[in-house]
Amino acid sequence: MNDGIRITGTIRDFTRQLYAETVSTIEALFEENTHDTSLTITGIRVCCGSEAVNKNEDGTYMLPDNTPWLAELTFGLNGSDAAVDNSRMSFREISNQRIASWPCTALQGIGRVWARGLASANIRSVAQLASLSHDELLLLQARLKTRKVFEFHRKARLAMQPCPQVPFSSFDKLTPFAFLELQKDAALETAPALTANDWEKVATFLGILVAVITDSYLERTTLGELFFRPMA
Repeated sequence: MNDGIRITGTIRDFTRQLYAETVSTIEALFEENTHDTSLTITGIRVCCGSEAVNKNEDGTYMLPDNTPWLAELTFGLNGSDAAVDNSRMSFREISNQRIASWPCTALQGIGRVWARGLASANIRSVAQLASLSHDELLLLQARLKTRKVFEFHRKARLAMQPCPQVPFSSFDKLTPFAFLELQKDAALETAPALTANDWEKVATFLGILVAVITDSYLERTTLGELFFRPMA
């Protein structure tokens, strides 16, 4: 964020950039100021500071009513102290090798110039970018002279979330955008084997991808190609 925000493209692109940079800055500040602790940020949600999310039940505001952004943080524990959520493990057990192999330019905000900078540090794929440790990120920040590396790393990690394993072959030919445009009732009618919970998980997963992957990659990728899942 020290580099400033340059508005390019559409308002949609600008909003995505602002959201991503806000999240990456929060994450970076947390990492820099919480040493020797097992506490970790497990989720960051940024939303408009509107009345719906900013007003308490008694009519008072958590922040001034013209606050443009609110960041809601959730925390957990690292390592052996972390509780295992079996329901999430069963949902997120399949790694997405297709996204892992995509070049860094598949991520929003990484054009040819930034890709060349990353390549100079031998980082060419989404998987390589996502695997960087915090110390490696600091070295990369010093090398490229920008805090954008935190934003890029955050996007890569989000893109690398293991994909769901659900029975929805009726949707294999749809793109992520086409799926997200479906109403839930229509989706469940099209794929009876899909439960409402399955639909929510898939929609959430694809929504994350749409927020961090460039449209050009998702527009030409069907769900059948995107989701790697062994067929019974």
